[in-house]
Amino acid sequence: MGKRTIPLTDAACDAFRAIKLQNFQLGKICSVTIDGYTDFIFVTKHGRPMMPNGVNNALYNVVKYYNEYELKKASEEKREPVLIHQFSSHVMRHTGCTNMARSGVNIKAAQYIMGHAKSDVTLDVYNHLNNAFDAKLEIKKLEKNGTVMVQ
Repeated sequence: MGKRTIPLTDAACDAFRAIKLQNFQLGKICSVTIDGYTDFIFVTKHGRPMMPNGVNNALYNVVKYYNEYELKKASEEKREPVLIHQFSSHVMRHTGCTNMARSGVNIKAAQYIMGHAKSDVTLDVYNHLNNAFDAKLEIKKLEKNGTVMVQ
């Protein structure tokens, strides 16, 4: 894993600032230094940097508790529950890459953001624009631009 600067949206920066403020208010001050980095955003209740498996455990717990709540609520309302499948932070990388592609982000920029050495990894492994939904979106773009498809 290399070190690089990754550009973030203003919304992402605002979310990180909010987490930092919340950590401060809760007294979660991270004084640990790892490879010269300090002041981590995602920390444990003891103020130590959260490890990748800790992030995934947090995600699993959120989904678990949401699904338990949704099952109970759906039963009370006599409807089918809308459940969320378990996912990991790595799945979120795939989703982020696909969403960049759907938004029209240049493939070389997406490659840089994802940290891939080769753009084919970004295109063929992480980018999941390969279904009927995405094909319909692209056709709508053609229609919007007045492009006519002829076979």
